Amino acid sequence: MREYLHRFYREHMLAEGLVSFRVAAYESDLFIWAERELQEEASASLSSHRRDLEDFIDRQPLFRTAMRPYDVPTESPVVVKLMAEAAEQVDWVPWLLWLEPWRD
Repeated sequence: MREYLHRFYREHMLAEGLVSFRVAAYESDLFIWAERELQEEASASLSSHRRDLEDFIDRQPLFRTAMRPYDVPTESPVVVKLMAEAAEQVDWVPWLLWLEPWRD
């Protein structure tokens, strides 16, 4: 796993009336502003989506190394479908950087 990179810009962000919190799981590191404290819910959601993504990659290993948008099966997890839709819109697969730790 990569060493944590301090995200200094987060210290300079302001959102009046909102609470901020960080949730992280492996390489996923989210800084969230919300109307109320939702750290537990956000952490559970992040863990669930990461698990879905990792399970999908285990079943569809070409997804992690695709250099172009990847057609995913209709029964794919929501997070995978959203990633595939975003890649299709920009004709690029930005998750290559994100998935680097899974590369052999």
